[in-house]
Amino acid sequence: MKRGCVNKMSTFLKIYGEYNPQIPNVIYHYCTIDAMLSILQNNCLWMCDLEKTNDKTELKYFYEQMSKIFDDFARKYKSQYGNKLVKVQAVLKKAIEELYNRTAYIKQISKSYVCCFSEDADLLSQWRGYGADGNGVAIGFNAKLLSKLDINYSRYKFAKVIYNDEKVYKNIQNYMERQMIGILDNIKEEELTPENILFSLISVITPMMENDYIFKNPGFAEEKEWRAFYKQVGNFDEDPGDEEILLEGAFSTENGSIYPFSRSELKFRSLKNDISSYFELGFERCKSDIIKKIIIGPKCKIDVRDMKILLRKYHYINDTESDSIEIVKSSCPYK
Repeated sequence: MKRGCVNKMSTFLKIYGEYNPQIPNVIYHYCTIDAMLSILQNNCLWMCDLEKTNDKTELKYFYEQMSKIFDDFARKYKSQYGNKLVKVQAVLKKAIEELYNRTAYIKQISKSYVCCFSEDADLLSQWRGYGADGNGVAIGFNAKLLSKLDINYSRYKFAKVIYNDEKVYKNIQNYMERQMIGILDNIKEEELTPENILFSLISVITPMMENDYIFKNPGFAEEKEWRAFYKQVGNFDEDPGDEEILLEGAFSTENGSIYPFSRSELKFRSLKNDISSYFELGFERCKSDIIKKIIIGPKCKIDVRDMKILLRKYHYINDTESDSIEIVKSSCPYK
């Protein structure tokens, strides 16, 4: 696969994790025919509540790995720091547990939203899981355009999911160890109150809170997932008042700050016996360049000619003879 520009994701992961994957030219969104029609007709993708995905460990897996890292640290430095380490470790463990269980204040006032893509253009497990058991399509999106989300506005990220990258975890472990040693060396015995300890641990806890969405259970590694990510912190109120733009309310829209995209107000959909909130990520202003390829699923009966008529109707191509968007049939032998 050809590679494009360099991903400007999380500063922490880029600098301390040394994780800076190259962005593919095209990434694929597997979906049903109904979802495809909604995407093409409304010029938007849905950014859905990350807590409502099919991965029950979503937003939790990273904290499990961090707990192991800090347990290893405690065993390694127990004799050196003694009671001071016990007290610091107790506060850190409680903070991680609250983040894991989503009882921490920051988790209570925030929501994370994603739209998911795969590097793989024609993967059987993706057809089964997301492409209506092969009856849907895979829409190939311009990844370079999507990466603009990561450049233009701090609450939006565009990142490749980390499954089990030993080098990244080792780099994170080294960073966390340096931070913990600095805290333990500098904090005084009389300062060992839970409040002071928690304040000192900001440099350790913040990177976890900001990057938990990038890490996923290795059982999903075959998906080769990329994510467009958005975090709404606070202001789930109709009127955000005079707050600065970073606290813009969830019920408002964003049309300029994430150019060439736009963001709708908060919306809701039914989800079996539940409801799920989502945003529409609009791409009308870049629709002529956003879709690069469409793969028709192995069981899907859509004719290439009909697909071109559809694309022409909604102005993704200039005429039905155009090849500017490649349309191919899946090569998966799946009946």
